[in-house]
Amino acid sequence: MDQYRRWKDIEQSQITSVETTDLEGRLQEAAPARDQLETAARDQENQIDVKGFEGSGVMRNEEVSHYLADNLPANHLRGDRITRIQYADRFDGDHEGNTLGVCRTNPATGVSDIQINRQTPEGSMDRHMMEHTLVHEVGHNVFYNMGEHNISTWEQISANSAPDGYVSNYARTNMHEDFAESYAAYVRDPALLQEVNPQKYAFLKQSVFGGREYGY
Repeated sequence: MDQYRRWKDIEQSQITSVETTDLEGRLQEAAPARDQLETAARDQENQIDVKGFEGSGVMRNEEVSHYLADNLPANHLRGDRITRIQYADRFDGDHEGNTLGVCRTNPATGVSDIQINRQTPEGSMDRHMMEHTLVHEVGHNVFYNMGEHNISTWEQISANSAPDGYVSNYARTNMHEDFAESYAAYVRDPALLQEVNPQKYAFLKQSVFGGREYGY
């Protein structure tokens, strides 16, 4: 009887070992699919809501999403920092000028909603201008989320700029617009930024874009 029990114990141990090995194998086979689902879920959570651009006559929602994803770092397009980018079919301006876009940011959280407006009272007609405005407004959100040390450093760089050390007249408005315009130039016209202010270019390269450079 003792010999029989020993045989049964050995047999049960072998069966358990086979079942455990089989289970581990199945879990390993399922891991890639599980990882893909988890990644897709995270991507969905971090996806920015892009809407209304079909009404612009210049870019569709999908084109806006692809343009930004193709040209900006993924950590600059986090859905928990920019909840929405929306085209508003309205003109915000008068005979003295107009507002092409607005980045409304909660200073306490760094979370923004971005609105892109008509370029003219009649509508939006220039894709180049719209792309610039999109990157400019994203730049405002990046500014709020780059940390106190970097903000302080930028404040000094901007304040010490030479009269011709700005990429546009609008950049002279304040350090916030200087950053957003410089950010857009770094992505869309890096040669211009490097020419007018190498210090700003170096700061953006090292502290904002993690060494990534563009070659327009």
